[in-house]
Amino acid sequence: MIRKMLVGQPSKAVFFFLGTLWLLSNATSVFGSLIQFKVIGEKKDVYAANDVINLNVSVEYTHKECTIGIDSTKFVVKGLEIVEPSPWKEINARKHEKTMKLKVVGTKDGKLSLTVVRECEFGGATGSIGFKSAPVK
Repeated sequence: MIRKMLVGQPSKAVFFFLGTLWLLSNATSVFGSLIQFKVIGEKKDVYAANDVINLNVSVEYTHKECTIGIDSTKFVVKGLEIVEPSPWKEINARKHEKTMKLKVVGTKDGKLSLTVVRECEFGGATGSIGFKSAPVK
């Protein structure tokens, strides 16, 4: 069937397939880094004030060389306090990981978040993870 589609004039389906394949293969190069999060241990649906969330953060460069050091990575918190952050650990030349404990301080709306920001000439990257807590006054 594919042979029939490729003989003569290509169909719209072939163009769609090739276009989708091209987009997927180039999607990782849009940003300079890939930021991922993993909760270590128990993950709750709703956290209370003073609960502690153990988190692993990984940053992987999606381009050949990064001119911005890993220590230039910024962390923005809402309703959380970063406690006991580990130093960055180099997994390989393109990937670094860090673990940290997040103490729940809480917010009026019960929405908690950690946002990781990297700024560079390759577009940088921003990644966020969110949690819920009982609202605090």
